[in-house]
Amino acid sequence: MTFHERADILALRACGEKLFSWIPQTRVWCRTELTKQTNIFSKIGISARTAVFTMYRRNITQENAIRFRGQFCFITNVIPNGIYLIVTTALVNPVLCNAIRIHSKTGEHNLVLESEEMVLRFPGILTEKYLKFSMDEPHNANEIIFVLVTPKSVQLKEGDIVEASGNSYNVITCHALDDYKNEYEIRRKGEI
Repeated sequence: MTFHERADILALRACGEKLFSWIPQTRVWCRTELTKQTNIFSKIGISARTAVFTMYRRNITQENAIRFRGQFCFITNVIPNGIYLIVTTALVNPVLCNAIRIHSKTGEHNLVLESEEMVLRFPGILTEKYLKFSMDEPHNANEIIFVLVTPKSVQLKEGDIVEASGNSYNVITCHALDDYKNEYEIRRKGEI
């Protein structure tokens, strides 16, 4: 088997006190196949296009990512195959996210005082949430729900605010059971 393409293996690193970023760890020779099959990289979100990489065995896990021809590839499966690794990825577009936490305390005269704390900045992947169809009462508010997929080291709480792609979202549900990633249901409401 000949490998004639190059890809960067990325690792998520802390680049300051409150900043995470994908940093190139190494460059590898590989063979790449873009498939028509979609990759369900999120258990509750919409799938993405799949790219499968074959490369010589090395220390790569689902905690890593791949950058190939400028495209970010989120690793969803790593299978050893003799002297090779078969790495399945989802082709996605990460966005820079800011996580903000609201702290409330009771002040003088029982007034509630709120303060905002920037918790961290990190790359996240926004995908649409699978929604069931229901006949609701007509209303004049638009509710948009996304799934934010993050590396495991990014820990958010319900109630946190996430700023991504020029919008603010509230974290409404945390799904942290996966070994390599966290998924957060985030919501934005707006009037129609």
